[in-house]
Amino acid sequence: MTDGAARHSPTARLRTAALLMYGGVCLLFTLPGGSRFTNRAVWESPHNQKQFTAWAQTLSRVGIETSGPALQKFLWSATKRYSRVRDQVIKPVQWLPVQLGFAQSWRMFSNPQTTPSRLWIELDVGQGFEPIYVSRSAKHTWRQTFFEHHRLRKLLGRIGRGGKDSAYDALAAWVAKRAFLDHPAALRVRVRIESWTTPPPESTSSLGADAPQGEFRLEHVYRHPGPSP
Repeated sequence: MTDGAARHSPTARLRTAALLMYGGVCLLFTLPGGSRFTNRAVWESPHNQKQFTAWAQTLSRVGIETSGPALQKFLWSATKRYSRVRDQVIKPVQWLPVQLGFAQSWRMFSNPQTTPSRLWIELDVGQGFEPIYVSRSAKHTWRQTFFEHHRLRKLLGRIGRGGKDSAYDALAAWVAKRAFLDHPAALRVRVRIESWTTPPPESTSSLGADAPQGEFRLEHVYRHPGPSP
């Protein structure tokens, strides 16, 4: 059989059609979607609120007058309509990703974070608060191995972006208990999250790696419980 005949054989045409269908289905499932896509709490997070404001300012500079809330309202309405259409199209074949091996979500690449955050744990032994742990610090490293475990870093990332506050409350209480056990002279423990906006490339900062760079939120202060009865 010649090369031309092989390319036009029923088997070759079937293989080509199967590859095209597979590629089409893969592209279909790369369309943005999922439960977080229309989750109102995600849209209302501090990080996304800053994004709406920044994009509204950019659009206003090019002649499209709008505000953060107005842009959010328009995008929310458009997203809801788009999401309904997408879900209807995908519903008949929603079982395919697992069966064909392309179930990895693309959501992790959809929204790069521009509001970093750090966990601060501080002790007061009678002379004011001093840090014993700061995320990514080379100096304040109390229980660093625990705090830099990938599962806890993911949790702290979600907390820093404005979610999981109840989980943070439980974590802060756990941290304070361990801090008092490791530092019995401490009078108080403070656990808080620092968040800031990533500066533009042309800016410079004189702040050191262990100096506060943004604003603090979710601040919890615990007093020493005293000696056990």
